[in-house]
Amino acid sequence: MNSTPTEGIILAGFLGSGKTTLLNRLLAWEAQRGGHPVVIMSEFGEQDIDGALLAGLSREDLVSVTGGCACCDLRQELVAAWQWAAERRPGARIYLETTGVADPAGVLEALAPAIRAGQIAIRKVVVVHDATRHGALGASDVALMERQVRCADCILLNKHDLVDGPAVDRIIADLGELNPRAQIIPTAHCAIDPDVILAGGSVCEPVPGTPASSGAYRSFAFVVEHTVRRKRLESWLRALPPSVLRVKGFLQLDSGAGLHEVQSTGRREYRITPFSPAPGAGRPEPPMLVVVAHPMRVDGLIRRLRESLC
Repeated sequence: MNSTPTEGIILAGFLGSGKTTLLNRLLAWEAQRGGHPVVIMSEFGEQDIDGALLAGLSREDLVSVTGGCACCDLRQELVAAWQWAAERRPGARIYLETTGVADPAGVLEALAPAIRAGQIAIRKVVVVHDATRHGALGASDVALMERQVRCADCILLNKHDLVDGPAVDRIIADLGELNPRAQIIPTAHCAIDPDVILAGGSVCEPVPGTPASSGAYRSFAFVVEHTVRRKRLESWLRALPPSVLRVKGFLQLDSGAGLHEVQSTGRREYRITPFSPAPGAGRPEPPMLVVVAHPMRVDGLIRRLRESLC
């Protein structure tokens, strides 16, 4: 590894909060400045879905850590990915987007030996917090969200435009109690000047003994090679059980207009939009949906999804 510390930014936040949206904004900012960053994408499941959504980044500058959580299950793989990224572009900034069930404290603990050796310098830990899900999840999810907030230099209170003003004030107060030192910035679609959130340095320190955060979650991938009826798909998304926390992927719809990106944070919010691959990203193959949920039976999900097929 290069003797000069590699500067890194950790992006964390619960499932569907907007981390990839923020990452795309940071990559656009880097491109305007002539930067050539490297991205480490951590996916809880076996499939890298979000990598296809990154704009202006070649696949050669993206490394995926899949099949678990980088903060607990895949710490060695995370360190190896970071070393690869540092060797790929010496001196370039590294962005790590963690999975939505990751505790950034565990990521810092995994990288601690390289941090102490002066090989890695964490510039900022940025946590994206979904205002629409604040206080609306189960106890285990709330506990994880609080752990994420506590380990942050900067907190983006995203989707604040979807919540009324007094509620936003209460959420900001709650976040301030959890982490008095963090900068809290309300955003919509993670629209923020990167110079603001990256100013200064990180005060987050690795803490030994960070507990695993992924034990209460499971990931399932459904390959869907046939076209899907949009109205039936929307009905399927609206009928998801509360144990389903996140759905994302790409499907071919009956409109015949090419692949569509599907994003859902349970029954509260979903989006189906035409997919245009970013330059160098290529077409996701095969079309599939990835579901992140609490442990549950999936036969009912599969049966109802099959009913949506043309």
